Amino acid sequence: MKLIPADLITSFTRRQALQLGLGILSATAIAQTASSSESTSSTSEVWNALRAQLVLNPRIAYFDTATAGPTTRAVLATEYRAMEALHTDEQDFYAARYNAQAVQQLCSEIASWLNCSRDELILIRDAQAGLEQFASWFNFQPALQVGDELVISNQLPAAMLRFWTQWAHQRGVIIKIVILPSPLLNREQAIASFTAAMTDRSRVVVFSHVQHTDGSILPVHDICRIARERKAISVVDGALALGAIPVSIIDMECDIYASSFCHWLNGPQHTGVLYVRRELHSQLPYLSDALIETLNLNTAMWPVLIAKWAQDFLQYAPQYQALSPALSLQQTVGSTVIAARIHELSSYARLQLQSANLQVLTAMPGEMWSNILVVSAGRRNVAELIAYLRHTDQVMVSGMNLSTGAALRISFHIYNSFDDIDRLMRGLIRAIHT
Repeated sequence: MKLIPADLITSFTRRQALQLGLGILSATAIAQTASSSESTSSTSEVWNALRAQLVLNPRIAYFDTATAGPTTRAVLATEYRAMEALHTDEQDFYAARYNAQAVQQLCSEIASWLNCSRDELILIRDAQAGLEQFASWFNFQPALQVGDELVISNQLPAAMLRFWTQWAHQRGVIIKIVILPSPLLNREQAIASFTAAMTDRSRVVVFSHVQHTDGSILPVHDICRIARERKAISVVDGALALGAIPVSIIDMECDIYASSFCHWLNGPQHTGVLYVRRELHSQLPYLSDALIETLNLNTAMWPVLIAKWAQDFLQYAPQYQALSPALSLQQTVGSTVIAARIHELSSYARLQLQSANLQVLTAMPGEMWSNILVVSAGRRNVAELIAYLRHTDQVMVSGMNLSTGAALRISFHIYNSFDDIDRLMRGLIRAIHT
């Protein structure tokens, strides 16, 4: 394997990734981002100041946001105050913070990120829980028949694959697994794979927006359009997308979309959101909640779906009270700026990985990757490799065992720096050749 020359890591122009035009954003947006950052005393000072807002060990180069993103100090402080208020006077806590105006405001904030209506949102503890609840409670009409099909991507998280497989078996539904290669060559390859799997008997199509196995971004709009043409419900796992790349429900035209706030939005644990297209609402049950009755909460003016499915929203009340500061940080920095910074960092890392002849399993086209890169670990034991990087270089990444072998997953966010990437690369090259 070819080593990176000693001077290569430091000789990279650290705007080179932008110049190569690999980004998911327009050249104008990237240029505006760069110029706005460089108008301050230095770009690194801007991002270091943002990093200081997060609860993160300063000695660690953290590249594992796909597993869990660190939250902000403001979020933790708000969550503590909410916990204190809840334990001090539970009835007053819910009466004051879960009235119609407060719930509508929170749902409106979240809806603005997803570009949808607040009446189409359910607040749940994470993306997987939301999708499981939907699948368990939704009244699939017309009724599912023997011979109907579930079309599902092989790149879904393992727990989600198990759930949907069991769901199909219980209903006598045929399972059709779409085998997506890593790396994907282009968006057309992904579209063709789903098109070939779908028929007029397809009823549900399930896939990830950002694939946790290889970090590839799928063409959601195209896949959902094909599903709708066949009158199938499109179900999208967006756990690793929100806060890292642009997400617009209106543009994607999906039926179901679920995401979590504890990754790139740096929100509290046990907070997530489930979008259900308005036309499907009549097929959802109303679930009475004992806590609503006990606290005598008036949900009449709540957004429609929250009133129907309030269980997680109320169970994790202090966490949801702390969500607004996380959203505020993104609004202050700007989602376009954040997306551009993430892609700038991952572009820089990708150049170095390729220069070292390390096999990148993430799709190559620029619009199909951003916040995650997955690298083959070859014959190395991935657990040992992760431990080596952590203890020798204070670098944190995650690993997985894919059908193609072991791999390292590297996640990028605004609290990473070019120096972090340099440290990662030095440790990775040393570990591979030790």
